[in-house]
Order: sequence, then C-alpha cells, then structure tokens
Amino acid sequence: MGSIKKVIEFLGLLLLGTFFLGIFYFEIVIENRKPSYFVTTNTIDSVFIRKIQGARSNLDALAIKLTRDSSNFIYYKANQNYVDLLGTLKKQDTVTLFFTEDDGNNRFEIIQLEKNKVELVSIKDEESKQKKIGYFCLFASIMTFIYALKKGFKQ
Repeated sequence: MGSIKKVIEFLGLLLLGTFFLGIFYFEIVIENRKPSYFVTTNTIDSVFIRKIQGARSNLDALAIKLTRDSSNFIYYKANQNYVDLLGTLKKQDTVTLFFTEDDGNNRFEIIQLEKNKVELVSIKDEESKQKKIGYFCLFASIMTFIYALKKGFKQ
C-alpha cells in the first residue's frame, strides 16, 4: 500500500512539473511570437469606464470612442484603476492606438496607446510581465522535477 502511495505522489509531482512547463511554453514561446495588430490614429470622441464580462464577474475597463469610428476600443488593467489615463486623455486629443480584435463583436483590445508620441500604454510592459511569469514557471517546473526525482530515488 505504501509503494502505491509513493508512485502516485511521484506521478503527481511529474504532472505538476509538466503543468508549470506548459505555462512557461505558452507564456514565452506562444505569446511572444510577433503579434498581429492593427494601428489607427484619430481624435478622441469620449473616454469612459465600461463594464466588460470577465471570467467570473463584470470588470471595469477603460473605453475609448474615436471620432467617426463605430469600433469599441477597451483597455483592461488588473487593478482596474484608470485615474492616470482618465486624467490624461481628453476629448479632441489625437491618439494612436495599437489594437487586436477582442471578441469579434466590434470590440478591440488596446495593446499600446500613444498621445503626442508618448506611450501611455506600452506593449513592452505586458511582454515583460509575461516573460517574468514564464520564467518563474520554468524555475518552478525544474524545481518540481528535481524534487520528484530526489524523492523517487530516496525511497
């Protein structure tokens, strides 16, 4: 009975290590391929906070409406605090948006926002976060595999 428990623990640790390795692969290899995005430069018609459907609940997102454009541009921050952007972006400001299609319902996710050649939202910041998460998961994966092997050979 004890050897079955040890085998199950060993396989569970290998599965956990593989899971972390999968997250690393997704965050570093898949997500950091050259992104395909669109660019538009236009004047702002309005800036406001909009509710969007998240995985578990409605979330606040910054929404930007451009002049003579029916598209809905949104930007989501994890902390949902948009005071800095609301204070900076005003009606009639000219902005450049780099965006990707979000859900196919004429809604687009802003990945970079520039006003007067200054990046207010930078794609580099998001890529940096993804790399940190990815490399942390690689480290966790390696440590889990080492622990599983050490525990497996110890018995």
